[in-house]
Amino acid sequence: MSAYNIYNDKLTPIIIEWLRFPMTVMVVLIHQNMDFLNRDNSGMEHTFNILISIGSHVLPSCAVPMFFLFSGYLYFYKMNEWNKNAFLNKTKRRVKSLLIPYVLWIIIAFIVALSIIACSNILHCGELKINELCRFIGGVTWKLLWDINVSEGGYWWLGLLKSYGMTYPMIYPFWFVRNLLILVLLTPIIHYLIKRLGKWFIFTLGVLYLTNIWVQYPPLRIDGVFYFCLGCYLSINNRELSNCFDCVKAFAYVIAAITFIACVYLDIIGQGRVMVVILPCFALSGLISAISLTAHYLELGKFKIYPLLLQCSFFVFAIHTIGINSYCSLIFNKAANLCLGFSRPIANIGEYVLSAVVTIMVCIMIFIVLKRGCPKILGLLTGGRGY
Repeated sequence: MSAYNIYNDKLTPIIIEWLRFPMTVMVVLIHQNMDFLNRDNSGMEHTFNILISIGSHVLPSCAVPMFFLFSGYLYFYKMNEWNKNAFLNKTKRRVKSLLIPYVLWIIIAFIVALSIIACSNILHCGELKINELCRFIGGVTWKLLWDINVSEGGYWWLGLLKSYGMTYPMIYPFWFVRNLLILVLLTPIIHYLIKRLGKWFIFTLGVLYLTNIWVQYPPLRIDGVFYFCLGCYLSINNRELSNCFDCVKAFAYVIAAITFIACVYLDIIGQGRVMVVILPCFALSGLISAISLTAHYLELGKFKIYPLLLQCSFFVFAIHTIGINSYCSLIFNKAANLCLGFSRPIANIGEYVLSAVVTIMVCIMIFIVLKRGCPKILGLLTGGRGY
């Protein structure tokens, strides 16, 4: 008998809660921003490159898609009737759980950035340069909340065409929240299409996702649209995450293993353009594999539930790029430079692992302090998650 002694419908929310923290850790690893060493060398340099590829490039490709899937699934979870009132009630809840934290965190990030500029002026110039601060403040527009940052474009249409690039609000990971807010507003259309077209709607989106044939509009990226709609489809049709992938999980395990090895290899040898064609296949099969394995081991009682990690996932997701990961990386980079005479690859491995671990630990410590001292503020910042 299961250690939890629970039915499938009760196992589903536990699967979602349990997977949130590991996926958050992967998001932290994405933002480690460490480059490959010499690709032609072997030994420890090759080991470091493999670690970077697995930890920051390939494995985390499942993280944000899983967040979108869970968001779509929970939106319609156990909803008895869909109408105007249901939509308005859901929208009001998302204002509390998404919009308010989104705005508050970006305001905090802006204040932190302003403070860093002021402190830097004082430390390096011996005085506070008001003009520089005014220029920074004067350059702030609504783009702070939408697309103030732009990254280099990747590839789309099966890797044949160069994309326009991705845009981000002031907090880079919050592109997910921005895109999710748009999808929430589109749920009446999504619900209609799912009811009208059923699995063919999801199949079409899946093909568009796997081929990356989609409009070049970052707030409506195809990965977010596909996984959110897939979650909505499963929930609307009363499919439980604990068993909805049973018929394809064996196939998913095989595809995930093959595409994982292929993506890591292509990434290391510098064939990123080819890798991005295969990566969606790994993300989808890896997501199915992760959910299926989590359900299996939860039923066996092999996975433990840690309430603190469940509660702090969104907080870690939100705060880790507001200076914390940068300063942790800087500190461990200085430490790694002191070890150059010993071994550059080993020093880099230590920097990569320790900076990520310490970043997460610092975020959790801040969460604990706020939970004990300012629970109401923490509730606003997390949208009531964990309370």
